[in-house]
Amino acid sequence: MGELDIACGALIDLSAIVLESLKSGYVDLHDLDEARQPCKLYIDASEEKRNLLRNELYKFSRNPLAYDLAELVPADDMRELAEKAKLISDELL
Repeated sequence: MGELDIACGALIDLSAIVLESLKSGYVDLHDLDEARQPCKLYIDASEEKRNLLRNELYKFSRNPLAYDLAELVPADDMRELAEKAKLISDELL
């Protein structure tokens, strides 16, 4: 896995963590990695910032190949990232 794939995966993962924190009030890092001690992570994002994240994920999901990143990442991987971004953006409503 290349550095770009890791960065893209991290962005999607962080978006999912924000979503889970908004829904549950926190994310327990132990749930993400059982080797870690239980540790609750709280993310407090204003409605404005949540909307910004949702809108950017949605825009990416609509046309992922329009981004410069598409020059470096295979099209199938970009479409997979776009699907994940769409799912998260829908949940952030």
